[in-house]
Amino acid sequence: SLARIGRVVGQGASAQPGILRHAFTVEEAKRALVEAGAEQAWPYFEQEKDTTLVSFGFSTQSSFPTPAGGLADGKVISVSPFVVIFDDFLTDEECEFLRAFAHTRLAPAKVVESTDNWYKQSTETRNNEQHWLTPQEEKAVPVLRHVLKRMHRASRIPDGHAEALQIGRYNKSAKYEGHVDSDPAHKVARPATLIAYLNDPEGGGDTLFPVGRRDCGAVWHSDPATGEKVYGAALCCASPEKDAPETVRVTPKRGRAVLFFSHGPDGVLDSRSTHIGCPVIAGEKWIAQRWFRFSPYNRVSYTSGPGFDPRFDGAPADFADDAVAPQVAARDAAQDGAARITRKLSDD
Repeated sequence: SLARIGRVVGQGASAQPGILRHAFTVEEAKRALVEAGAEQAWPYFEQEKDTTLVSFGFSTQSSFPTPAGGLADGKVISVSPFVVIFDDFLTDEECEFLRAFAHTRLAPAKVVESTDNWYKQSTETRNNEQHWLTPQEEKAVPVLRHVLKRMHRASRIPDGHAEALQIGRYNKSAKYEGHVDSDPAHKVARPATLIAYLNDPEGGGDTLFPVGRRDCGAVWHSDPATGEKVYGAALCCASPEKDAPETVRVTPKRGRAVLFFSHGPDGVLDSRSTHIGCPVIAGEKWIAQRWFRFSPYNRVSYTSGPGFDPRFDGAPADFADDAVAPQVAARDAAQDGAARITRKLSDD
């Protein structure tokens, strides 16, 4: 009832004119979060003394980052690994809401241990903060449903085949050393990942696929200028002039998303999908990350309800271009291979 149409509020930079939403009182905003199981998010909104974002998050979603009827502005920038960039994937308001929604609930990030399927904290490998949304939140908050539908349509992966949305913050010097997102041997099999950037970092924070470079490993390196020993990919991240032609470097930009596949067309794990969350040099970096699964995982469906976004179907704007069509076909073949791996894992 709180999300019903009301008067016009919150015309942000990327909000479409004429979007009607109910302007929440403080009491209504808090009650909406409690009913969605997100009461722990309230302190940040209360501290800001502004319910505009909560009003936006619980309103009927009708705004899109591209003109009505437009195709997703996807650009295939690499085939191996298969990487697609979508600029303006999220609106400014969506980015602001996601950051605010997680702000007071961030905790140190963890990594999967090599011996089992448990997570542990490892600051040498990864030292950012993160928050995992719950299935209840993903289903109950209209803007989350709206964004997650878009993520699944862009990747062409069924709604239920994903882990919870993870929202992360990288403060200055925070990073994630080189890793592959999928680890079938330890039952963490992920065919693809979508990362959406929620702000513009002041410096650093690139997502780097270091194909063709040999100086990006999680070991100690000598700075050629000073002789100082530096751990991990920091020097690699800071030297784009040394990138090979096949190196893929994505600069964070608010609203931009990058989709990449961890398995090749034959379903085999693609080591070239190894990627680095480069250290933030200045300011901070916020992301929303969706790890997709080969088979049903959280089993949250977004195919019903208001705000369905039919335009983000994963097809680049120049889909019909002869140069791009084979790349799209390779991506589709990779998903077919993923299905075969899923069946094999189930049989095992």
